[in-house]
Amino acid sequence: MLRQTDKEADGDSGRGTASAPEGPHEPAVEAHQAPEAALQNRETVPSGTGPPDVFQTLQHALSSLEAAAAAWRHRPPSCPGLMEAEGRREGVPGPFRKQVGAGGCQQEAACLAERNAWLRLALGSRENELVHTQASLQAILADKETLQREVQELQDSLLRLEPFPPPSHSQVGGSGSGSSSSGADGEPWGTQDSLSLAHPLLQRLQSNSSTQILGSPPTQPLTPEMHIMETQMEQLQGSIEKLKCFNRLLSAVLQEYKGRCEGLSMQLSQHEAEATALRLVLQYSEHCEEAYGALLALREADSGAGDLQAAEKEALRLLAQEEAAMDGETLQGPQPSLEGSSVDKPTPQEVAIQLRDYIQRLQEHRALVKIPSEPGPTSVPMLTVPRAEAIVQAILGTQPGPALPQLEKMQIQQDLVDTRETLADLMLRLQLVRREKRGLELREAALRAQGPAHVLLLEQLQWERAQLQAGGASSSGRDSSGGGSSGEEEEWSQGPPVVPGGIGGIDGGQVGRVWDPEKLAQELAASLTRAVDLCEQLQSLREKLEQVAQKGRARRAQGAELNSDLCKAHSALVLAFRGAHRKQEEQRRKLEQQMALMETQHAKELAVLEATAGALGKPRPHGLPPRLGETFL
Repeated sequence: MLRQTDKEADGDSGRGTASAPEGPHEPAVEAHQAPEAALQNRETVPSGTGPPDVFQTLQHALSSLEAAAAAWRHRPPSCPGLMEAEGRREGVPGPFRKQVGAGGCQQEAACLAERNAWLRLALGSRENELVHTQASLQAILADKETLQREVQELQDSLLRLEPFPPPSHSQVGGSGSGSSSSGADGEPWGTQDSLSLAHPLLQRLQSNSSTQILGSPPTQPLTPEMHIMETQMEQLQGSIEKLKCFNRLLSAVLQEYKGRCEGLSMQLSQHEAEATALRLVLQYSEHCEEAYGALLALREADSGAGDLQAAEKEALRLLAQEEAAMDGETLQGPQPSLEGSSVDKPTPQEVAIQLRDYIQRLQEHRALVKIPSEPGPTSVPMLTVPRAEAIVQAILGTQPGPALPQLEKMQIQQDLVDTRETLADLMLRLQLVRREKRGLELREAALRAQGPAHVLLLEQLQWERAQLQAGGASSSGRDSSGGGSSGEEEEWSQGPPVVPGGIGGIDGGQVGRVWDPEKLAQELAASLTRAVDLCEQLQSLREKLEQVAQKGRARRAQGAELNSDLCKAHSALVLAFRGAHRKQEEQRRKLEQQMALMETQHAKELAVLEATAGALGKPRPHGLPPRLGETFL
């Protein structure tokens, strides 16, 4: 009987809760009917002292609680929160359609970023709601167990109260006559009391929507709360699918970044290869310059204006260095050896031929190296930022974390670029100083080669001076000796004696000897002839020295011109390399500026999206009904 009454009470409470949302006037009627039923039940119970007074008091208290709970629970529900949530769910894509209609890749990227951000917020809110729902379910299960224990205790107390003495027949008849109007009800009074006592508790259990979801029988129809829960679950599944799509998009962006990194590594390898080629060309140019210098010194020494041994030593050193560098490699043709065929030491002509061959090989090697051309405006990498990347950047920008020191990094990179440019300038100055040092060394070698000729000329002039001084002394001695012996000897008709006669007369002690005029004339003629020959030789030596000096000056001018050409070529290569490096740095700086501008734009768009999300996620008013998973009591 008690189980049957419990089932009927459950059915009545289920029907009461199911029919509650049908109209706003029915809860008020039920609220008025509940006290009347309580009064009728109180009238049916006879007045008196004893246990019936306890049941009457308990029934009156439970009826009043039931009436208050029903009146509070069945107020006219206002659903602005649900309508607002549905309007918010249905009205979110509206701005996206307007922005997509506006056109443009940037607007599309912003729309997608906004949509993904909203989906992330929606997913977070759904997860929070799921956590709250689980917590509320646990609380509801605990409340259900507590209420079931209370019902069981009440039923046990009713069973314990049944052994008390039953009421008199008049009371039973009165109660039967009072209950005959409702039909042929033959249930005892204890059953009716247990039903009236258990009914408020069961109705309290069934009034909770979450307990209806868990404890409702399979045949019970779905309530609106369950429909809303299913709709939310479907939306969450859709959000999960969208997040899976976003993960696939992230993987695609990652693959794209991997491709771009591979492209950048290939470009870096290409730049390294170009730098290696430039270094090889510079090395070949320096070797050619040294070989030309050695060949020039050898030619100057061959013409008599330089040190032949030093020039040959320098040339042999260069050739030996080349052989050491080419050791282990197969040469294209037979190369001339450093030693001659007929003598142990090679002649200057053979050394010059070997130097020419060496210079030709260096030029061939330099021609084989491909010098990279200066990059034109077409080779400037364009800024290709895909939409997926922009979306990922917009989403990652919303994540909390410290901002990267972009300005400090840019400053460090700028300082590094300035340091590299300063180092390049210093290297260029060092190369120019080396070239000047080489020119001064060549000039010093030329001056050293002119030294012996100047020494020979100085010796010749000193000898002529000594001869002139000796001739003057001999003529003065002869005049004095001739004046002392004027009375003893014959007068000379041939003029004053020359140096050899006077010297011989003085040395021989024959002051008063008579000289033969013919012999003296022959000696004077021979002396004059020797003087003329010496003058001619001196003149020829002067002419040869002048020619050698002119040739030396011409060769020095040619060497200086060649050196200046090499310096210009080297400086042009260095300047071209620096220009390419500067252009690359400018392009990188422009790209960084564009990235900074894009980050600023993304930050602004994210601020707008956050403001939109804040406007869409306004807190509900205080008077709205509780959400799903919240209990009324």
